[in-house]
Amino acid sequence: MWSPSMHHRTEALFALLFLLHTTLAKRGQRIEIGNQEGGDIKQPQDEGNNVWLMLNALSSHSPFKWDRINTTDVLYRIPYVINGLYDSEELDIIWKAMRSIEQNTCIRFEERKSEEDFLELQNKIHHGCYTGVGRMRGRNVMMLEANNMLTCIERDIVIHELMHTIGLWHEHMRNDRDKYIRIRYENIAPRYRSQFDMVPEAESNTFGTNYNYRSVMHYGKKAFSKRRGLITIETLDPVYQDVIGKARDAAPSDYYKICAMYECNRCMGKPFKNVESMKQTSSFATTKLSTKLRRSVDVTTSNDQTFRSSDPDR
Repeated sequence: MWSPSMHHRTEALFALLFLLHTTLAKRGQRIEIGNQEGGDIKQPQDEGNNVWLMLNALSSHSPFKWDRINTTDVLYRIPYVINGLYDSEELDIIWKAMRSIEQNTCIRFEERKSEEDFLELQNKIHHGCYTGVGRMRGRNVMMLEANNMLTCIERDIVIHELMHTIGLWHEHMRNDRDKYIRIRYENIAPRYRSQFDMVPEAESNTFGTNYNYRSVMHYGKKAFSKRRGLITIETLDPVYQDVIGKARDAAPSDYYKICAMYECNRCMGKPFKNVESMKQTSSFATTKLSTKLRRSVDVTTSNDQTFRSSDPDR
């Protein structure tokens, strides 16, 4: 028999279910990759002495590039699987980030069939946002945490991590960075100073691009500060102090470096041939990554249009 008390219990149950649904559906707070424990690059330890890289992007002859598709066009495939639990909105952000890279470069993301080397997107609580740089053997994990507390699923973060997987490093590590920024080491937490190591010229390949404050690969001004509010990356031109780390999409120079690295024949919708990449490839033999730089990117212990404008912000 129905009673008022049963009515109240039913109302309470519906209220509880609604609250639970709202809580679970809530987007978590954005994870700032420039301040998360260990940074956002995770290079596997087992590559040992076989790691040969060109920075701030892989060389066009690097063995860590992804495989070319056997077609008449210059296209490269990144097989992927999504093993993390994401809702439809989060999946849409991930797929749109992939499509944007595909539309502007010769990279193609395809669902994995039986490829031995592949990208695996995972979602684990307390793991943050990270991936490796370039293709490694076997499973290449990209961690994109997403829950009602914290999330990596923002367009710029997903593009940033995908571009690491393709082969780009951080903009502030370029060998010419001292012309554009000053690293305030006194404000950096000591354990994270290696996150700001500058890549020597002999180990660099910027493919002729200018330093770009608006690169989606640039850290923000307070990255890894030892205390809240301290600036760790000071732009020499103060106009750009509040620009770095704020990009919400890839810059043309980010796409340009990928096109040059993979020797695409089209880039950002136009025919493409990068003369600078050929010059740099011939003048910079593939160089073994120094021990210092290897340490700077090894964070496995911390987490289970042609573009030559003189305007540095383009």
